[in-house]
Amino acid sequence: MMSETSIISAELHAQTWIVRLTHPELDSVTSEQLSLELGELVERVGAASVVLDLSSVSFLQSTALGAMITFRNRLKVLGARVVLAGLAPRIRRAIAVTRLDVLFGVYDDVDQALKALQAD
Repeated sequence: MMSETSIISAELHAQTWIVRLTHPELDSVTSEQLSLELGELVERVGAASVVLDLSSVSFLQSTALGAMITFRNRLKVLGARVVLAGLAPRIRRAIAVTRLDVLFGVYDDVDQALKALQAD
């Protein structure tokens, strides 16, 4: 269960979970917490699609990317899809350079991501 010091918030919107990353800097310390919280969320999410909203994130270390990839892979096995939304330009470039945009799908904002998931 997510604590008061949680760095994510999750809400179900229709058939899709919106998971907001609320901490602005996902460094090695916060990435460990992110990994734990996303791991706890897998059971709740099940086979539902997920929008990871990074609109509050200004710094993202590779360990945070690893946590998000692990989350995505665990949900994919269950039949879920995970997409990213609200990336700052610098983070979006890093996602594109590493080709993770192909793995996740990247959208300008949560609304755009929700529409894309509903269209699939």
